[in-house]
Amino acid sequence: MTDSTGERRIGSGDASALEDALLRNQRIWIVGVDEHDAVTVWNDAAAAATGYSAADVLGDDAVWTALAPDGVDRLDVSARLRDGDVSGRTSAGTSTKGSAEAAVETPIRTADGERRLIAWYSSGPTTASPTSGSGSAGTEGAEADGPGGDETLLLARDVTRRRRRETQLERVNRAMRELLTAESRASVAEIAAEAAHDVLGLEATTVYLAEEDGAVLRPVASTEAAENLSDGPPVYRAGESIVWRAYERGQPSTIGDVRDDPDVHNPDTPIRSQLNLPLEDHGVLVVGSHRVGAFDDHDLTVGEVLAGNVVAALDAVERQQSLERQNERLEQFSRVVSHDVRNPLTVARGRIDLARTDGDVGHLAAADRALDRIETLIDDLLVLARDGRTAGDPEPVALSAIVDACRETVEVDAVDLRVETDQVLLGDRGRVQQLFENLIRNAVEHGSASSRTRSDDAVEHGPTVTIGRLEGGDGFFFEDDGPGIPAGEREDVFEPGFSTASQGTGFGLSIVDRIADDHGWNVRVTEGRFGGARFEFRGVDWADGDGRVPT
Repeated sequence: MTDSTGERRIGSGDASALEDALLRNQRIWIVGVDEHDAVTVWNDAAAAATGYSAADVLGDDAVWTALAPDGVDRLDVSARLRDGDVSGRTSAGTSTKGSAEAAVETPIRTADGERRLIAWYSSGPTTASPTSGSGSAGTEGAEADGPGGDETLLLARDVTRRRRRETQLERVNRAMRELLTAESRASVAEIAAEAAHDVLGLEATTVYLAEEDGAVLRPVASTEAAENLSDGPPVYRAGESIVWRAYERGQPSTIGDVRDDPDVHNPDTPIRSQLNLPLEDHGVLVVGSHRVGAFDDHDLTVGEVLAGNVVAALDAVERQQSLERQNERLEQFSRVVSHDVRNPLTVARGRIDLARTDGDVGHLAAADRALDRIETLIDDLLVLARDGRTAGDPEPVALSAIVDACRETVEVDAVDLRVETDQVLLGDRGRVQQLFENLIRNAVEHGSASSRTRSDDAVEHGPTVTIGRLEGGDGFFFEDDGPGIPAGEREDVFEPGFSTASQGTGFGLSIVDRIADDHGWNVRVTEGRFGGARFEFRGVDWADGDGRVPT
């Protein structure tokens, strides 16, 4: 109905309907209390959320003690709201105050022990129950018989999920700031694992990062709970697990119960539900729970936001490392140009000047050797400059054929080259030849000065170089019979610029190491069978199981 001013007024029928709707509301709690905090109204929503029925709570104030969380004797919400004290912190929660509404937020402990966060509002004191004379609005006994004196009507709602989401977003933002400070892949993984644990509130979290060839996912960082699961986080390979499936597909996913998934890696795992967050080609962030169905759509969304920040951090680390490598190469260029190239250039100029002065063309031969030296240095620098140049598509490469090709490109007149195998590896033919060319040059530079006699011959000659397949079949070796490399220098020989030969550039073995790494091979230096240097290359793929071209 409307009055003479045109404003709408609620009639008795409307009020009754409103009261009935409020009491039946499944989200808004309606709680009436008298001046002694005894409960006079308790609707369905309050009963469903707390686990205490109207029959359990009406007529006394015991529910305020029952709902009090650990460490709190009794909720004092009604008193604070009734007194208008809704600012600051209460003994059982926080309070907020605003122009539109004032609330006290308190944690409660439900009848089954669950902890929830509730926001309480007061509609002010009333002289009668809102349902007086109209029954319980669908809740048996929702109103105590004959409430005496003034009572306060409290409205409340569960804000657990909302506050949890706000907290999650705050923690994601904090994690993003921390990720920006990371300087390595490992540190990004550590921050990400702790952030996922902090954001989602679950203990078992592991960050898996892919190896360079993308064939293996290794656990790089885990929370303590994940480390304590069985034998700790496993290593995953193609097609072995739910984690690998997520990495391969690149799609975030939740698994309600891993035991029901055909790709489960360990059916006996204590983990029940799992959240898988791919990190593009970097790896996967995995969060596990001991509860079935622990993750909802919001967890997936928050996880995707976190994973996006982790990917950005990993990309930033890779860019920074690439920049550092470029700066290192620039320093190498500067050093070589300022010293190694300048020296032979000075020699060449000096010899040419002498030839002009005294007419002795013998000086030109020395100048020519100096220019050859410069050319070699430039060639080596150009190879090192090609950062990021990976091996091309692998093809069958016979070791004997590569050695024959090297005879045409390297001065090998004084070198006795021997190939003890007809094996065929898979690799980039051009780069494999480049690897052997540099190994042969290294043997010549360090072994040509050794005086070894053959039968009754007493003249100086170059080294004997032998190439063969390693025992076990997982690679090949290259060894000479020169003076060898002292054990204390074997870790340094692959560093750019390191050389013990007066005419060495110091870049040859660095090139060898880079080519091997581009193929996924591991190379190490040891002592050869005749005391010289021996280079062993492992992790080599052969053309077939016997190392020959398949027919």
